[in-house]
Amino acid sequence: MNQDYIVSCIIPIASLIVAIITLIVAIYIPRKIKIDQQFSSLIEQYRSPEIGYAIHSIFHFFVIDCEQNPDNIKKKYVERFNEEIGFPMKDKIDPAKTLHFQRRLISYFYWDLAKLIFESRFPCLKKKQYSQMVEKNELNLINLILHMSEANIECFVKYKNIPELQDNEVSMNKLLKRLLNKTKNSV
Repeated sequence: MNQDYIVSCIIPIASLIVAIITLIVAIYIPRKIKIDQQFSSLIEQYRSPEIGYAIHSIFHFFVIDCEQNPDNIKKKYVERFNEEIGFPMKDKIDPAKTLHFQRRLISYFYWDLAKLIFESRFPCLKKKQYSQMVEKNELNLINLILHMSEANIECFVKYKNIPELQDNEVSMNKLLKRLLNKTKNSV
């Protein structure tokens, strides 16, 4: 009878443990697949000619227009924004050829990557995966994007009579700064 009692206690406990393990696996696998698919999509996007052109344009803007001086970014970005887009907005704009939309393309790429790194839990993106995408060379690009974003906020506040933002840092910029700091620390 003592042996039957032990077996009758072990079976429910073993069943509970198996159920918990099954639940964890059932949650983990689909989330892992989702994160891997999102990361794969980011890699595909990064390899696109549009991203390459946007990166080239941003560095060209910094090297030529800003004369490699970060202090010139705000002024030159506002000038370029007025020239290419303007307020009121020009009738015919080719977004692919404007610095503003190229900056947005790169910002959203790194923002999506930062969301995968910082906001995904169980499982999260592995360091090996994101280190393929964000290397030491990317730090300058992310830094330029952040400077240009600050100038962009000024464009909209000034020209659209949008009340000045209390925080002046949208969540995108906060995540990009976090990505920049994480990359600096891991390189």
